[in-house]
Amino acid sequence: METIPAVFWMIVVLGVAIMLCLVLYHLAMLIKEAKNTVIQTNKVIEETKVTVNRTNEILTDTKDIVADAKDMVSDARDIVTTAKVTSNAVSTTVMEPVREIGSTLSAISSFISAIRGNR
Repeated sequence: METIPAVFWMIVVLGVAIMLCLVLYHLAMLIKEAKNTVIQTNKVIEETKVTVNRTNEILTDTKDIVADAKDMVSDARDIVTTAKVTSNAVSTTVMEPVREIGSTLSAISSFISAIRGNR
């Protein structure tokens, strides 16, 4: 029994061949899963691009709306300023003379009351 029997060598080679086949099989399954993952990732990237484009459109629309709102606020401020100026003008041109007339009438009334009271 000086030599190792051929059956033993066949079993050893068979074992190594089976191990090599298993490693190659797992490598092939890993590559297949990687391919599927890349395909799914590409789909997600495309959906993300669509979402980003839509978001950009919404942001542009929002920017336009904000610009319109700023214009409206500016117009409203102008209207309020005009109303204040008009109110002040009415106050100075109408109310002050009415007050003066009222005070004059009050003075005349007091004068007349004083004259009637003296009789």
